[in-house]
Amino acid sequence: QARDLSAKGQFDEAARLFRQAYQNDERDLAVRGLLVDTLVQHARSLLDSDWKRAGELVQSTVELDSANSQARSVAALIADRKRDEAIDQCINRARQLQSGGDLGGALAALEQALALYPTATRLVQLRATLQRGIADSGRTQSRRVDLEKLKRFEEQAQTEQDPNLQREILAGVRGLAAKYLDDPDFQTALIAIEKRYVDLSRSTLPLTAASPKASDAVPLAAPTLHPRL
Repeated sequence: QARDLSAKGQFDEAARLFRQAYQNDERDLAVRGLLVDTLVQHARSLLDSDWKRAGELVQSTVELDSANSQARSVAALIADRKRDEAIDQCINRARQLQSGGDLGGALAALEQALALYPTATRLVQLRATLQRGIADSGRTQSRRVDLEKLKRFEEQAQTEQDPNLQREILAGVRGLAAKYLDDPDFQTALIAIEKRYVDLSRSTLPLTAASPKASDAVPLAAPTLHPRL
């Protein structure tokens, strides 16, 4: 009867009957073997739907036959399922944090999982994505701060008439523009402020030589005539 139940997939009832028979005579290795086989088959059937229950069945199998190769094989498959589920949960959590803007929290969650599964490809790939996102976010924040500085420089340059102070403004803008060589916002501002500085410098240059006045002209001496001898 127990064999028929096992063949029909009614593993719980089949195992109960085999266990009763085995408890009646623990020296009956054949009954023990049937019980072990039933537990292993039941565990295999639960791998995709309930790996935790499958693990309990494998543990029961090992208690009966610690050297059973089928039990070890199923145990390895259960470990894979457990690993996959843990990775899935971690990735889902990291994605939630990422969508909420908490890239640092998402990366921290991944690092915890990577401590257990350092070679998990999906974890490694997502970590690289998050690290790039954090770096990009840092650059975006840095650019935002520098744009605010540039705006203040531009406002000062519009009204400053002192060439020396205008030169200081230009030096500050050059320093910012050097960080963003391909950024038109910074490069356009640099060109405009350089032009303003050049124009202001030219307009304030002193005259290097004054034009001579007519009254200051030196008269030419009359030629001296010599009488013939």
